[in-house]
Amino acid sequence: MVLRAYISRTLVGAAAVLPVPVVAGDVPDPSAIYDNGQHVAVVTANGWAPSFRMYTSPDRSKWTLRGQVFKNPPKWVAVNMWAPEITKLSADRYAVYYSARSRRGQDPWFCIGAAFSKSATGPYKDLGKPIRCGEEGSIDPYVLRDENGRRTLIFKNDGNEFQRPTSIWAQPMSEDGTSVSGRAKVIMRNDARWEGGVIEGPSIVRSGGYFHMLYSGGLFGGTVGCDYALGTARSRTLTGEWEKFPGNPILKGGNGWSCPGHGSIYFGPGSSLDALYHAYPQGTGRIAGRQMIADTAYFSPDRWLKIGNGVPPPRSPGADVLAFTDRFRGRLNANWEWPFMRKPGIRTGNGVRITASRLGRDRFDAGVIARRTAGQNYTATAVLDKGGLRGKARGGIASYRSEFEGIGLSVGREEMTVWQRNRGKLRILARGRAPGGRSVTLRMRARGNTFRFQANGRTVGRTFRGPIYESARMALTAGGVRRGSAVFRAASVSAN
Repeated sequence: MVLRAYISRTLVGAAAVLPVPVVAGDVPDPSAIYDNGQHVAVVTANGWAPSFRMYTSPDRSKWTLRGQVFKNPPKWVAVNMWAPEITKLSADRYAVYYSARSRRGQDPWFCIGAAFSKSATGPYKDLGKPIRCGEEGSIDPYVLRDENGRRTLIFKNDGNEFQRPTSIWAQPMSEDGTSVSGRAKVIMRNDARWEGGVIEGPSIVRSGGYFHMLYSGGLFGGTVGCDYALGTARSRTLTGEWEKFPGNPILKGGNGWSCPGHGSIYFGPGSSLDALYHAYPQGTGRIAGRQMIADTAYFSPDRWLKIGNGVPPPRSPGADVLAFTDRFRGRLNANWEWPFMRKPGIRTGNGVRITASRLGRDRFDAGVIARRTAGQNYTATAVLDKGGLRGKARGGIASYRSEFEGIGLSVGREEMTVWQRNRGKLRILARGRAPGGRSVTLRMRARGNTFRFQANGRTVGRTFRGPIYESARMALTAGGVRRGSAVFRAASVSAN
């Protein structure tokens, strides 16, 4: 027992060599497994495609984007895709279970879907329908075997969305992992003060005669702040009586991070117990989104799960920079994303041509491609080929969260406009005459949630405050007219 405690403390110290964060930008709800000599992680998509980005790492230090579970969302999905959970079902069968809003009229809220592959990194094929729904929604799936070897689905009902209690549930599954059977049973409720109205994001391992659950509680975000944290509970049987750790939460904000949560615990190389979770960098107003942190998990001498030193490790200098330069030669770089409900036309070569989606109509941001940002202070630049604009078409640069929230500069052949969209409502902030010539360099200087826009070095308007409070992306936009298109010769982001 003494040796185990010594080894655990040693591992906690070793975790400090990892960069923090290990993946910067908006990559919430990480789930991971260790398979064939590599760590494989998948993260939440929200309303962006490609959906459920996948990262791999040999040592949890350097992570490489390897693709995604879905290039386009499954047909049954209506909007938003949350909380993917990667699972190894057998030697040559893998699954990613996830939460999504269904198009089916009989499904009033979020359901649980599943996609399957012969390899951890895909390609994945969706089941084509949800495997479980529910009146209050079914989200945050986790799949494992119980003490008798029976495959079981663990999930959360989304009661807090309806101002009702939340619970963690268990329900038997088919051996192939494609369906549930029998009745679902509540195994844990939100009854501790620190949890507030929410418990969610269960991740479970079995060790030392116990099932150990890592779960999240508290408020994860929104306009009023957040107090999200991680707690633990244990049980001798998967559906039995779960005992919560009296000292919960076991991980809370600190060291320059706020609201850590939605963690994943899994056995890594040499039976090490590894952890991933997300947290907001303090001082950014959550604009940069939830970033991925790798930490060490271990068991205390009295067999309680612990994460690191109880707070996230301090940020590493330079680890959260997402600077890039893209001249769009060849295929579109895999880091670009687009709103999955409004996929634009995208054609690359000597630049990229973005064509507004059919759902975009004539709005300035009718066509969008975007990349994650990692901090609150950066400069984004794009070179617009104004000669490629036709009629009243426009091209621009923006800070963008969704079709309901964004702020940007949009340039046409004659006029340029600074605009913002807040809760879906468009507001024009400034107008000016577009620069002459074929090429226009657009620049957006971000300082937290304030922005200054320039075209060919000339400031348009003044400094403006944006409407986005979290998870912003740097975006290139096309629109102005139905099916309008714009050509960009280059784009870049540099840290300030």
